[in-house]
Amino acid sequence: MLYAVAALIIIIFYLLIHQKKYRVYRNKVDVAPLHREIRKHGNVKVPGVLYENDEQLGSFKKDVSEMCIKDILKHGNKSLQYKSDFNDNNPFTRTVARFVKRNMGLKSLDGCVIRVCSSPWHYKAHFDCIDNYATMMYGSKTFLLFDMYKLPIEKQRKILNITKNMSIPECANTLKTYGISSDTVVLKEGDVLFIPSPIYHKVESREPSILFNYTFEGKMIRDSPEKFSQLWPEQDKVCTENNCLY
Repeated sequence: MLYAVAALIIIIFYLLIHQKKYRVYRNKVDVAPLHREIRKHGNVKVPGVLYENDEQLGSFKKDVSEMCIKDILKHGNKSLQYKSDFNDNNPFTRTVARFVKRNMGLKSLDGCVIRVCSSPWHYKAHFDCIDNYATMMYGSKTFLLFDMYKLPIEKQRKILNITKNMSIPECANTLKTYGISSDTVVLKEGDVLFIPSPIYHKVESREPSILFNYTFEGKMIRDSPEKFSQLWPEQDKVCTENNCLY
């Protein structure tokens, strides 16, 4: 009996220390050289996207129009984003590509995305189907991280619906009422955040920002694409292009 209890304790301890958890690496990347290059390419025109938060569970694209990088990196009353996987060849993306290869040691840009956002910025809670790293290149963003993946899909949808337009503090307090703990992380310039799949994350920013996401080929949670498609059917249509990164 004692041996069985001891074995159970060892198994529980092993699972606890090996469970996937987010990690923050502070001041990991010196982004100052990139800032000088960004200022040089402020007039580069890109397809900027206007996002709106309505009654959907996820944020969505409202409109697309050509605009300059410097006009996206502003504070205003519109949520604007330029998102690129480095397949659109322009001076700005070429500059970022050179920087991440030279200063971050990445040999390939497969699975990489750059996001240029206006402020204020708000993106609803979601999980990704693959582990990813978020590097703060410019400005800052606040992340709320929590795990409710193992809850029944209908309960997940209910919580997403209730919290969809809440601020991060309001969302964190509401999650507590469902017995879900969360952590708030402010990512500043040069910081790197590892977000394992399928950890939920909600993102806000009160200043213009540039975030660089990159992934490595990893093992997906077996049913994560299925749950993703049930929760966000519209976003699921583009998963073949972005590895189910929301």
